[in-house]
Formats: sequence, structure tokens, C-alpha cells
Amino acid sequence: DEIDIEYEVTAYSLLTAGENPALLFNNIKNYPDYSIVSNLLGSEDRVALATGYGNISEFLRNWHSVLSRDHIFSTETMESKAPVKEKIRKGSEVDLFSLPIPRHYLSDGSRSGYGRYITSGLVLARDPRNEDILNLSFTRIQPFGKDRYAFDAGSHGNMWEYLDYCRQKGLNIEMSVIIGAHPVFYILGAAFTRNEYSKAGEIINAGYTSGVSNNLPIPSDSEIVIEAECFPDERFEEGPFAEYTGYMGQDSTKNVAHVKTIMSRKRPIFYDIQPSNSPEHMNLFSMSRSSAITETLRKFMPKGPSYNVVWPHYGSRFLSLGYVENGNMGIARQFGAGIVGTDSLWGKVVFINNGRTELSFERALMNLAQTHIFKGANILVFRNMHIISSDITSEPDGTVGKVLFTTSGKQGKIMKYSGDDKLEFVSDYTKVVISYKMQENGKLNLQVSDDIDLNNMENIGWAIATRMNPQYDLTVKNNKIFMKAIRDHPEIPTIPDDIMDAVRRKLR
Repeated sequence: DEIDIEYEVTAYSLLTAGENPALLFNNIKNYPDYSIVSNLLGSEDRVALATGYGNISEFLRNWHSVLSRDHIFSTETMESKAPVKEKIRKGSEVDLFSLPIPRHYLSDGSRSGYGRYITSGLVLARDPRNEDILNLSFTRIQPFGKDRYAFDAGSHGNMWEYLDYCRQKGLNIEMSVIIGAHPVFYILGAAFTRNEYSKAGEIINAGYTSGVSNNLPIPSDSEIVIEAECFPDERFEEGPFAEYTGYMGQDSTKNVAHVKTIMSRKRPIFYDIQPSNSPEHMNLFSMSRSSAITETLRKFMPKGPSYNVVWPHYGSRFLSLGYVENGNMGIARQFGAGIVGTDSLWGKVVFINNGRTELSFERALMNLAQTHIFKGANILVFRNMHIISSDITSEPDGTVGKVLFTTSGKQGKIMKYSGDDKLEFVSDYTKVVISYKMQENGKLNLQVSDDIDLNNMENIGWAIATRMNPQYDLTVKNNKIFMKAIRDHPEIPTIPDDIMDAVRRKLR
């Protein structure tokens, strides 16, 4: 079927989220020479496949060693002919709106009315302090003219540092935006590292070609490359945009770049990364961090027990679920505290079970309810801890409470009972109650806002991860646990109902 770049790629992604497939669209309305691919790295198995590892456990064990290598990339061998140079547009031929850039959510770019965003733009630039160093960074890109776009460079990453240095020195900076290249470049670009080309060479044998309007080398088999120049003092009211938290993000560096050249294959595939807390978005910015944390902890934790932890997509990195096998409660508690300590920007709600367990939010809650509480000893709240500024429950000084639940749940059968305003999980040992009004008849009682779907455990997990500040919203009373996730929150990204209905009909 033909698809429209207005919201439909996002609609397909949302409506097929249960299967989590990679999506390829070959019939794009008004863009006959293009295809669109989305959710390419939406599953951990596809991340492992793209990086040459057999499974995600192997990736997590080894990826941090790839990131630790830091060699300067050699530009001695450049290919004069390359697939990405099959079509070159310069000067008056440049038109960003000729690219099938999707509009993802209704409020994207609403400050200016330009709602289409390039989400897969890997920005290549040289370090202005040492031009031998090349860096790939992610920036969200909002075209607002045929040859101009605004972008958010994030906070205190490599690109942010380059722009800040150039602004202070009165310099412009050349950059190339790569849209569609080997997935290894994307995983490295999201890892907050540098010299990504050299690191990529440890995994893949990539060819490179020189730029057309600048001296930046680009992967020869890229789908599309935009060459531009940024004037660090120029600003445009970019945003808001659907961020990884699952809410509309308002912050932006509001930088502007002027496009000099667009080059591409003859019939390129436009790579689109779904924003908000989509599986692909979460995988890209989370996997490298997860590898570093798990391997650091395994290195220093006691030998003998096995350790496992996941950061589920729906938790926006604030939620961790794990277990220790062949250990004890003290080792499980130590492992969980290590996660809180090493994942300092996130690591807000951590569940660690003593014993192998299913790593689902439903099971984590039941494990907590089944664990004997003695003056709250298995609930450790870290007060006034540092957290990333995008956490909507943080205090003005950038702190939040973080919590470690150490559990010893029994892996029995769970019975589920649901009503209009209440959900209960019951086992032979205990009861969990989730509701819109706080209840007191469960061992564990959770209150969520009425916009949360009580039949969707991932939605409930997201609410607990993003709307609860544990130092204020978690209490233990009369051997019962009470959690509240009802705080005010920013706008949630949405797309028009008629678009969802139309795509739903196509999928039947």
C-alpha cells in the first residue's frame, strides 16, 4: 500500500509494536524514487546481528571493549566513485523538502510549524581543537527551508563541545549528515565516544569517499548525505519533539545549519528512527551504556553467582529489572546498588531478585509483594541523588530519590483480575493491586493516573518509571508497600485518530 509521510510511518510502528518488526515502505506518496525503512534496530537480536555477535548477551559482554579503542582514522585511501555520489545536488538544486522526511507526532516542531524531522541524521564533524579527530553524533534535525535546518545538539556531548568552542572563537563548523549507513555507525554514534570510524573498522570493512563541499570522509555506501555549515551564533525556535521519556521535550540548543550539497544513491532508502520511547530509539542510546555497566559490575562483583539485568524499552532507561543466580540477598543488594551507582543519569527504579526470575514488570511487582519486609530492609531509598534533567520528577536542583528493591519472590502461578478502575495480581502468597485510587488491600498497592491503561503492564511500568519520585511517592506502612505515580506530566506525543484508524484498516 502507498503510505504518506504525514504520521503514517509512526502509525505503522505503533500498531505493529507487539511484533516489533523492521518496516520497509517502497511506495511513498509524492516520493516515487525513495523507500523508507524504520525500526531497523528495534530488537536486541537485530543489534547483535548488525554488530557481528551471536546474541545480545555476547554483545553486552564485548561491546565495551570496542568502545575502549581510540585510534585516529586514516584518510589516505578514499574512493573516488561511490554509490552515495550517484546523484549530487548543489546550490539552487538543493531542496531538503525533496527528501521523504516523515512527520511523526502532532506537536513536533509546533513552535515554528515545521513538523517534519530527520531522526536518523548522524552528524560527522572534526574536532576544531584537533582536526585529526572525527566524531559522529546524533542530532534531531528540523528543516525549515530548502537549504536550512535547525537542530538540537544535546547537552555536553562531543558536538555540543565543538559548537561551544566555535562560538567562543568566532568560527563556523563544517558537518555532514549521514542518513542511512551500516548500523554499526549508528550504534557507535549513539555511544558518546569519538573516532567512531576507527572503532567501526574493528567490526566491518567499510569504504569511504571524500566530501563534495567539504573535506569530511563519508561511508561510500551511505544512502543520503547532507553537507552543511553551522554558524554557532545563529538560532531558530526548533522543537518541541517527542523524546525518549515518552513525553514532548522542550529543551533545544536551537542551532542552525546551511546546506551546501545533498548527495545520494539513485534510489535511496531513507532511514527513519521512531522518536519517543520507541524500541529502536531506546536501543540506540542505551545499548552501549548497558554493555559498560554490566561488564563493570561483573568484573567487580563476587565470582560464582551469575548476574543479569535489563533496561526495558518502556521504562525510558529509568527502570531496571534483574536477578542474581546462586547468590544471596546481600549479593543481590550489592548488584542493585552498583546499577544505581554506575547508571548515574538514570537508574531510578531498580528491581533485583535473589534467584533466577522472569524479567517482566509484572513478575518484578509480584516478587516484591512476596518478599518479607522487616522494617523495609529490602527497600533501599537513595535520597537526593543526581538524575538527568529530562526526568520529570526531579527537583529544581537536579536531584531525585532512587530506589532499589531487593526481592526473593517465589515463581508460582499468578492469577489476574481486572476491572474498570483496578487490576489485581494474586498468588498463593500475596496480592498486588494497581488502581486509579489508592487501595490498601494488597501487600503492594500502586496508584497511577487515569490516562494509564490498566490492561497494559508496559504502560504501567512506564508510569512508575517516569512519574514516581521514590523519596516522596513510596511508603511502607503496616508491612504494606504503597507507590504513587500520579504526578503532573508534560504532553504525551499523539498522532491523529483518523490516521491510526486508516492504518489499522490497512493492517487487517
